[in-house]
Amino acid sequence: QLGSSSVTLVRPAAIGTASLTAPVVTAVEPVVLSATVTDSAGHVTQTSVTVSARPDDPPTFSLTAPTDGLHVKSGASLLVSGSLADDNGRATLTATLGSATRTVASVGPFSFTLPVPVVALPTPMTLALRAQDFTGHVAAPVDLGLVVEPDTAPPTVVVSSPAPGSSVVGGKAFSLVATASDDVAVTGLRYRVDQGAFTAVSGRVISVQIPTGAVSVSTPM
Repeated sequence: QLGSSSVTLVRPAAIGTASLTAPVVTAVEPVVLSATVTDSAGHVTQTSVTVSARPDDPPTFSLTAPTDGLHVKSGASLLVSGSLADDNGRATLTATLGSATRTVASVGPFSFTLPVPVVALPTPMTLALRAQDFTGHVAAPVDLGLVVEPDTAPPTVVVSSPAPGSSVVGGKAFSLVATASDDVAVTGLRYRVDQGAFTAVSGRVISVQIPTGAVSVSTPM
């Protein structure tokens, strides 16, 4: 038994192993670890040892990305990476950018992304990072200043098939191959034939077969 934590071992071996949880303390103080052994004949032996319990340290974290003062594009994904540590191995880290929040619930290296808000003008923003362990101790807060730049460049589409001005055979399908790109992200891609309905495509590449109707040509008599 250690404070309010206790465990019972029932085994014939002379050596037993168990894990106990130390009590939460606010200052260094002695804690008595006691053990009671009972054999099959009912004989009882008790022993104890005194250890020192120290207060739990607050968690710590370090960042590898992003850097303070970074300029990011509106609508992009912001990479947040680093490492979270705690002397008890139990802590959480929360990152907030605008209305977006992401929480890491384990110690060790972390890497995730947050969506960058859409803005029409260059806008200063704060990436706030907070860490806390299971006893409520908090790490020193970190606030990084970022500048969100508006996305002013439209997406582009390159059609590699068919070539402009080329001819196709009536009644025979032809390949449509096109690739869209953008300096931030392609969020939608669709195509249509003549004045037909648009067909949406997932991703940023179109690669489909387009059917054509039969074409009849009358011959002058």
